[in-house]
Amino acid sequence: MTSKVYLSLFAETKELYNLTEAEEEILAAKRRKIAILLIGSKRLQIDFELPEYKMKFFGKAGGK
Repeated sequence: MTSKVYLSLFAETKELYNLTEAEEEILAAKRRKIAILLIGSKRLQIDFELPEYKMKFFGKAGGK
């Protein structure tokens, strides 16, 4: 995905979910095993604990 398309999608996501600056930074870092969970008005940072053998299911190509 080109950076221009990514930035467009990120801006759309930011507006759609009304993300805070801290939440934007979490998502912009693109770290594996980290997510933001939105449930009603609650927003939680989730740190998934996955064993390495399961991480192989996700591949290394960044979703390509």
